[in-house]
Amino acid sequence: MLRIMLVEDSAADVFMIKESLNEAGMQYEAIVLGDGEDALISLRDTAKPDLIVIDLNLPKIDGYEVVESVRGNPNLADIPVVVLSSSSLPFDRQRAEGLGRTRYISKPITLDEFMAIGREIRDFYDRYR
Repeated sequence: MLRIMLVEDSAADVFMIKESLNEAGMQYEAIVLGDGEDALISLRDTAKPDLIVIDLNLPKIDGYEVVESVRGNPNLADIPVVVLSSSSLPFDRQRAEGLGRTRYISKPITLDEFMAIGREIRDFYDRYR
């Protein structure tokens, strides 16, 4: 079963992401964390996830710092990362995708768009499996 680390501080977004993954037919176990500091602790102390889905705007330590820590650690650098952000700024997208094995997805506004995220995450992960 796929182990997904989901780092998101909005309970509503966590719910919607899980629903979209279910809709996409993904079989997964979600490790849900609400801030970047907890994500780094979990990455250090628990089994390595197969995929990380992370928001950029997180309490304590932001998503970029977490992704940069993952990419800088030889034991974690191969984990595919999906950045989910409310920002649609080209700079944010380029910075995230420049980290390698990272997909940037802007958080959608409509329910239909949000439900499509699961398929996009599934397809991105399948490319790296």
